[in-house]
Amino acid sequence: WNEKLNQTLKSLGFERCSKEPSVYQKRVRQDTLLVAVYVDDLFVSGSSEKIVTEFKIEMELKFEMSDLGRLSYYLGIEVCQHKGGITLSQRRYALKILEEAGMLECNLAHTPMEAGLQLS
Repeated sequence: WNEKLNQTLKSLGFERCSKEPSVYQKRVRQDTLLVAVYVDDLFVSGSSEKIVTEFKIEMELKFEMSDLGRLSYYLGIEVCQHKGGITLSQRRYALKILEEAGMLECNLAHTPMEAGLQLS
């Protein structure tokens, strides 16, 4: 699957990121399109709705796909998309861990020891 997807994305003009091989980038005039791959999920982000829509249409011609809309939560990460960019948070996941450990109502401590404490 991964090799077929890699070949398809390259045939559509994408370049694979050298630092992160599961991320692909394509530039079309002044627009940029990014595709991140996790197993068989594709996360698509672009500088314009048009370039994202065109990509989805191209991919639907080559693969059976489901468009789940804007990403809001995945693998314990909350995703908030806004005009200024994308914000990622694991607040919900952290609360779940605290609840499972019976520490949801524990006393908050910003620092585990006195700030500036000199250790010998």
